[in-house]
Amino acid sequence: MQPEPLLLYLFVVAPLVALSVSVVGSVPVVLAVGQRWLLLLVAVPVVMIGAQVIELVAVVQTGQLPGTPGGEFVETTVNVLTAGAVYYGLTVTRDREALSERLSTQRDRHERLREGSLSPILVVRDGTIVEANPAATDYFQADELVDVSLSSLVAEEAWARVRERIDAVADGGEPERFEELPCRSRAGEERLAAVVAAPAEFAGPGAVQLDFQDLTEHREMSAELAQVRDRLTETFRNTNDAILFLDPSGQETILECNETAAALFGYDRDRLLETPPTAVYDPETLAAFADQVAAEDGYVADELAAETSDGETVPTEVSGSLTTLGDRETLLAIVRDVRDRRRRERRIRVVSRLLRHNLRNDMNVVLGHLEPLQSAAPPSARDHADRIRTVVDDLLDLSGEVQIAQDTLEDPTVTVLNARTLLSEAAADARAANPDREPFVTVDAPAELAVRADQLLEVALRHLLDNAVEHADHDEPTVTASARRVEDAVEFTVADDGPGIPPVDRRVVTGDQEITAVEHVDGFGLWVVAWVTDTLDGTVTFRDNEPRGTVVELTVPDAAVDADETETTGRGHTDGEPSIHER
Repeated sequence: MQPEPLLLYLFVVAPLVALSVSVVGSVPVVLAVGQRWLLLLVAVPVVMIGAQVIELVAVVQTGQLPGTPGGEFVETTVNVLTAGAVYYGLTVTRDREALSERLSTQRDRHERLREGSLSPILVVRDGTIVEANPAATDYFQADELVDVSLSSLVAEEAWARVRERIDAVADGGEPERFEELPCRSRAGEERLAAVVAAPAEFAGPGAVQLDFQDLTEHREMSAELAQVRDRLTETFRNTNDAILFLDPSGQETILECNETAAALFGYDRDRLLETPPTAVYDPETLAAFADQVAAEDGYVADELAAETSDGETVPTEVSGSLTTLGDRETLLAIVRDVRDRRRRERRIRVVSRLLRHNLRNDMNVVLGHLEPLQSAAPPSARDHADRIRTVVDDLLDLSGEVQIAQDTLEDPTVTVLNARTLLSEAAADARAANPDREPFVTVDAPAELAVRADQLLEVALRHLLDNAVEHADHDEPTVTASARRVEDAVEFTVADDGPGIPPVDRRVVTGDQEITAVEHVDGFGLWVVAWVTDTLDGTVTFRDNEPRGTVVELTVPDAAVDADETETTGRGHTDGEPSIHER
């Protein structure tokens, strides 16, 4: 009986082949190609044995030997083995081509990354550089790095351990990272870099790629930051101002403070850090201050009354802003003890009031006695009496000006003022204060120009115009008073044709020169102008007029004001006086 070839192959040859595959699969091998050759070496004899078994069965069943008309199956078996060998050869060739293509793709990708990278990249083999990107040549200050020993770029004390670890990577080990590797350029400059070493298969066996990240600038910046931190710490400890870090809600204890704060509030520092800020400042006042700081998004300054550990009330000036301490938002409060300043201000106010009071009383007494003397004095003495009266009147006027200036400076009232009206009224006052002069005053200001300020501005302008008329060296002085808007400010200008303000007076008033017994300002008007300008956060400048005289420019900051907001000072001066010309 003729055996069925397919059945024999399935039940005899196939199990033997599967057995051989199982045996080969259990043998630990390294490379896939080697495993396939081992499979071939084992499988071919097994298949051949299977073929002999089939032939033996055929002989037993048919009594025919191979090569007889019944031996076609043996030929078929040989053909199957031949086809399998051809298929295996094609498979190996295809895998090798895929591996070669993969390595080529990796190398192309590496070339693109290497050339375009801003970080230095080196490829080394056996301690010698075989590739370097442009960033590496710039970093190491070299025209060419290929064939250069890597040891020449690494600090001598670090080279041994670096070489050992790079060799381990080249031998198939895991990538290595050098956190801070001391390097040096070809010019001898020291560098510090973080370096990652990884196998570079694309460059052949034993090649290692080194990726550098410069830490030199980072180290220098860290050193600078450390210096800044040290300076800030020193300032924090030794400043004359108390410094507090507070929780914006005011619920927690004081987060941080300096020794000055502890001394100001009467605590030792450790105890103050265990104290809530509401034990030092009134809770409602502190909460309102913190809300204002948060709303302003910047520094806010205010005077708050503090209570010391022994119950004393201390006036303090507190400047606050939001900042961070660690990883949390805090309220930074810089506190200044203003007790001494308050005492000085109080003494000045007392002395000022006493002087004004006594001066006015004494001058009124002088005037009371002077009037009968003037009427009874012979003609030769009347000139002296008139001169005394002029001096007394000037002193009384000065006392009144000081009173007005002090009251206005201490309690300013902000309102919207028309610039032309301010200048017209100041010009009328100057003319009335100098009846022996016939000044020609020109007021030049847009009718709609308005400025938001307090009555201090009116006082300053009145003094400027009065000074221009009073100190003129002829009876018909010409004065020009103008105003214009310059961005977010209003500039007032008063120009005269008089003898001019002495340079010393200008420097003293503007603060460019200190007051001395020799160099000072005799008049009070210019001081009022300077004080008003400073209070309004403005500026005052002096320059010579052409062909003679002085030009004074007073600039005050101001936001734009609508025309319908404008108010006058309400003193009822008319514009019809012939000596005042408006345009």
